[in-house]
Amino acid sequence: MQAPLQEPNDNTTYHIVADNSSVVAILSAVESNCSLLTNSITPMPFDPNNNSAPQPEQAVQYYRSSSIVLTRKQLVILRMPIDDSK
Repeated sequence: MQAPLQEPNDNTTYHIVADNSSVVAILSAVESNCSLLTNSITPMPFDPNNNSAPQPEQAVQYYRSSSIVLTRKQLVILRMPIDDSK
């Protein structure tokens, strides 16, 4: 299962991907401890073949021996300037 979480301050979308009971428990904990309302979030089946689904390269953190993953939809890519003078 997966559940999207919208960060209210910077419009970033996170996804929790885990089994159904874990997703429900995490959503409950997030609502209890954060300023994020999750009661309108419905967990949905995870489809790895769907390109809009969270992808492994978007993983921010794995939990509980990789049975739960937190992904971030908008990744910030930092580019370092290359010094070719050497």
